[in-house]
Amino acid sequence: MRTVHLAAIVSLGVLLALGPGAAHCQDAAPVAAVPDAPRVTAERRDAAIRVGFRYLDEKMWTISEGGSPRKQYTIAIAGLASLLAGDRTGKDDAKLPSRKKELALARDYIVRYAADVAALYGSDDKKRTKKKKKRKDAPQRPGPRGGSGGIRGPSQFVWPLGIGGLFLAESVKRGSGKRDAKTGLRDVVIALSGAQQGDGGWGHDDANRSDIGSPPIKVPTPDGGSRMYPDTLLAASNGALVALGVGGSIVSATNDDALSRGREYFRESQNGGGSWPYDPSQSERPSTGTSEPVPEALRVSSARVNHLDVARSGGAVFALLCAGAKSDDPTILRALRVIDAHPEWASEGHGSATLAFQWNALLAKARGPETWAVFRRTYFARILEQQSDDGSYDCACRESSPAVTCDSKPFGDGNLPGMDSWVPEARVYVTAIHTLILLLDRSELASVPAMPGLAAEITPR
Repeated sequence: MRTVHLAAIVSLGVLLALGPGAAHCQDAAPVAAVPDAPRVTAERRDAAIRVGFRYLDEKMWTISEGGSPRKQYTIAIAGLASLLAGDRTGKDDAKLPSRKKELALARDYIVRYAADVAALYGSDDKKRTKKKKKRKDAPQRPGPRGGSGGIRGPSQFVWPLGIGGLFLAESVKRGSGKRDAKTGLRDVVIALSGAQQGDGGWGHDDANRSDIGSPPIKVPTPDGGSRMYPDTLLAASNGALVALGVGGSIVSATNDDALSRGREYFRESQNGGGSWPYDPSQSERPSTGTSEPVPEALRVSSARVNHLDVARSGGAVFALLCAGAKSDDPTILRALRVIDAHPEWASEGHGSATLAFQWNALLAKARGPETWAVFRRTYFARILEQQSDDGSYDCACRESSPAVTCDSKPFGDGNLPGMDSWVPEARVYVTAIHTLILLLDRSELASVPAMPGLAAEITPR
């Protein structure tokens, strides 16, 4: 991975962040009622998958590297989609063209990427060991993170390693490139275990290692001031905990304490109404003013519920369950209540609406046929409406809130330097995720545990 200056990080971004304060934007009124969508036939779905793959094969490898890890993330998603393309669970499912070559290319890329990041931790650990052996009075010259304003090695690696871990775990479970996938999983676990922060969560990369990842930056706050960008984010932690949960068990490498701390991070940061905020400092939790626990009725009734937090929460629940949380855990039940009440918000994420959409789709599928039927009825026609003749997709979000980040629009209104490729490359990323979501209709993931279904039938609103 080539070195990228901090300016590129600020402009290209931060895959999932406009800044901590953005999540506090006032939400618009709830989305208007969504009528029952026309039925999407298996034939139409499969035709969209074929042309989507054709577009990805042409465009995916041309995405620039450096700054945002969109290329690595897109390749991991496309690899998982290629893995699922061989499945046919329904009688109307057509046989799709073989993806063995494309699957092998994607897996090899992610395995090498994970090795690069894991190697950084090995090198940094050696340096830290040497420093401990120095005399206590030896002169120390700690520099800014990433050296003189730059970045050493892959930045924002938590995102692609999170979804890459799921891709590699699924490969092992299906016996596809099993040896290489296991090697990659071990490196994913090394990197993500190292990147876990003191509060149990994860950020874009590692805020505790001066030679790994991107330098700390200040971001504006709604009151006109500024604050240091948070070390951990709920959206980044979603993917990291998924990878440690499903991948660590396969290679027997994840420390149980790391999973426990990760689960506790989500429990501690959950909003009162059951959703999750942008970062733990924004958590809204009611208090009794005493040491007594907050009654459930007060916890729910006093909490604000908004589109962004609910969209983010599908990934949190998926992560917790992949990491060993019990289905009857109050944290899970509280979250599912608000998720099931608002299926129309699954596409309305902040930072990247399509990323939230992806995790919500994976959760809906893992919860069983009833939840998947709700998701399918709410979104499949809309997904296909966003597809162009060349197979690419626009973002499926409805922009129901001012802070919903549509992936089809320029980052920062396109006024930041180096943004010429933002929308075209985002289109490839969106296409990979939408293609994966369509393939979930024909497939079952082998690497994730069974998850609780609907308590009652939900009608999309």
